[in-house]
Amino acid sequence: MYGPQYDGDNLFTARMRFHQSWYRATHLRLGWGTGPMPHSELELGSMLSREHGAAGRNFVSQET
Repeated sequence: MYGPQYDGDNLFTARMRFHQSWYRATHLRLGWGTGPMPHSELELGSMLSREHGAAGRNFVSQET
């Protein structure tokens, strides 16, 4: 549901990436993408798909 998580992060970074994954899944209701580089094939729950990112579906609001 939240997608694959990167296992090389320290505890704080891992928690923040999981929070991104949770937000993407529960609030944006989107599937996960690949990253972190444009040509990466690594699927990560904290990443949006290229299409969703280009469409403006992101983790921050327009107000910030």
